[in-house]
Amino acid sequence: MPASWAFVLTRSPQIRGSRCRAFEEKRQILHRGSASVEFSVVAPLVAIAMLVVVQVSLLAWDQMRVAHAAREGARALALANDASAAEEAALEAGRLERERAGIEIAPEARPAGTAARVTVVYRPRMLVPFVGRYAPEVTLNATVWMRVERDPP
Repeated sequence: MPASWAFVLTRSPQIRGSRCRAFEEKRQILHRGSASVEFSVVAPLVAIAMLVVVQVSLLAWDQMRVAHAAREGARALALANDASAAEEAALEAGRLERERAGIEIAPEARPAGTAARVTVVYRPRMLVPFVGRYAPEVTLNATVWMRVERDPP
């Protein structure tokens, strides 16, 4: 048979249609349920990724609380020049847990006009399930400097 006849036979609509239909049926039988398998593999990964995003968002929120606490502590220290009042102001402003927070005030002697530093260190809780178990311990900190306006009491 000449090559031109082979071209005509494979390109005829009747032969091509029946071969395509048979191939399509075999393909459907072979791939039946593959979407379910793919979903069962991908769904847990997507869920874990979403939990990680939520935990990172909570850590960013905690970092903003720590920065706010340091700023309010420095403000209280600048106005009253009292270390205990500055610590209380920092804890209250940031709504930080006392046992998880550390506040450092320097220097010890603070005459009026000098700069004072308030550093807040906080270890937040990992609140999202499954993420906290595998995530390392995180320590957040913020430091603020302000000029003291009054002499110590």
